[in-house]
Amino acid sequence: SANLLLMGKVSESLAGRAIYLVLDPMTLGELHGPPPPALLGDILAGRWPADGALPQPAPDSIPLLLRQVV
Repeated sequence: SANLLLMGKVSESLAGRAIYLVLDPMTLGELHGPPPPALLGDILAGRWPADGALPQPAPDSIPLLLRQVV
């Protein structure tokens, strides 16, 4: 993001070795966004996930911390 031509020492040390690329602000993946999760569509279609197929929530750490403090 720095302009190499305005930086005196850098422009001399990188003479002939610097290129400029024009980049779009976002990639195509970022523009289109992530695909919607299939879970809701599967449930509405009657295809229930198998037991253990869904990620388990992390255990609540507050009771563990309080038990250590008390």
